[in-house]
Amino acid sequence: MNRSEKFNQLAGSEIIRSNLKEKSIRGALFMAGWSGIDFMLKMVTTFILARLLVPEDFGLVAMVTAVTGVLEGIRDLGLSTATVQRNDIGHLQISNLFWINVSGGVLFFLFFCAISMIISWFYREPRLVSVTIAISTSFFWSSLAFQHEALLTRQLKQGQLAIIRLSANLLSTIAAVLLAIYQYGYWSLVWREIIRNILNSIGVWLYCPWIPGLPSKNVGIRELLRFGRNLGATNLLNSVISRIDGLLIGKFFGPVVIGMYRQAYQLMTVPIDQLNQPILNVAQPGLSRLQSDPDRYRRYYQKILFFVSFTTIPIGLFSFIYSKELVLLLLGEKWIESTEFFRIFALASAIRPAIGTSGIVLITCGKSSRFFLVSFVHSFVLCIFLIIGLQWGPVGVAIAHVMTSIVLMLPKLYYSFAKTPVSIGVFFKTMSSPFIASIVMAIVLCILCNFFIIKAPFKALILGGFVGALVYIIVLILLPISRKEVITLYKDAILSIHKKKPIGGKKSPAQHRAMQENKELI
Repeated sequence: MNRSEKFNQLAGSEIIRSNLKEKSIRGALFMAGWSGIDFMLKMVTTFILARLLVPEDFGLVAMVTAVTGVLEGIRDLGLSTATVQRNDIGHLQISNLFWINVSGGVLFFLFFCAISMIISWFYREPRLVSVTIAISTSFFWSSLAFQHEALLTRQLKQGQLAIIRLSANLLSTIAAVLLAIYQYGYWSLVWREIIRNILNSIGVWLYCPWIPGLPSKNVGIRELLRFGRNLGATNLLNSVISRIDGLLIGKFFGPVVIGMYRQAYQLMTVPIDQLNQPILNVAQPGLSRLQSDPDRYRRYYQKILFFVSFTTIPIGLFSFIYSKELVLLLLGEKWIESTEFFRIFALASAIRPAIGTSGIVLITCGKSSRFFLVSFVHSFVLCIFLIIGLQWGPVGVAIAHVMTSIVLMLPKLYYSFAKTPVSIGVFFKTMSSPFIASIVMAIVLCILCNFFIIKAPFKALILGGFVGALVYIIVLILLPISRKEVITLYKDAILSIHKKKPIGGKKSPAQHRAMQENKELI
């Protein structure tokens, strides 16, 4: 096998397009399984580190990441997404993108080393100089893996990516806990980030044996760079605005308050991200392959939106109702002041993920300039609400995120779906059933909390979780539209899991049905 054939195996999309449905479902299910394990790992880690460390330790790291996180969204310069979105791409093109990514990683590292003193002066905290320099090394280590991750994503090899991330998280977590036990304080959190990025890069190279070539001229990457520029500008804008709350709280209220704020944010967003990431990772390459087929694109998007709404809306509302119990169980008594923040972020988590799928439509349809404009308006409005919310302290800053999502929901959806295979009507029709079922569930849980007051957090969560899940599922089954969707998802999952290899050259019945269904995707 020559070099060209080997590269086509890593970057080709013909096999994916011909068998998209099966690979999408299997990739999402496999990654969801590993993500579930990763989620449990993060919860256990939060439980342990929250008791070994103090809020100030988390606050010091949060102060730095509030600044370094500004460039977090553009650390790949939008080029890994460009690699995934492009239907056809060559070895020389990806090699050039690889070296651009590495150059960017080095520049980002040097930039934060240069401004580490400024960060320390801004917060009036001398310990932040060394913390900033250490954390910024992650930009270089992660830059080595962007194009390899993009190649794995193009092939919908989400299982391999999930294994890599889980292994990196597990080993870096063990290191962090050991350092915390030996009284290294906030440095245990710093080293966790560094080790995780190093191990992730090593794992990606092992699973994707692609060796980049030397930089070349005239290989046709101008369009890729233009797409990456628009996407990178959008991510930079989002990163800047999303970090303003941390900067404001850290500046005016100190490391303890920002520690409470950030821990509540991560405690709520981690479960949502763990649930959504598998399907969103599959969605991008899947939708990108269907740009020229509007009907299949729309049906595929509806599956994605239903899954996102099906998981995030009920979890967000459940967490809103049981915010105090969750904080006490996972973080402990000394974090009780973060409950108000957690409650606000829970409400935001019930609203934002479904709306956020509009961004996937813009990216996979190649409308990166419109994506930037939508993000700019969102960021501008959020900035205004943050300034207004500051009048009511840290809680007002947190509320600004929820208000921005509510105020901009309709105009954002309308403009994002214009001239795409998706419409705003399709959006609301698809997510209406999970929304209705979640509202009914929330009402029942509120009544339950008023009539059965349980002081033990664990017992309260067990009872609430059982009742909430039961009510949610019953309502979904009673609604005709959602009943059909749930049954379809179940059948697709079973068919994918039990797919057998052909014996004696003949296809099994499951394979035959899969091939027939792959023709129409949904």
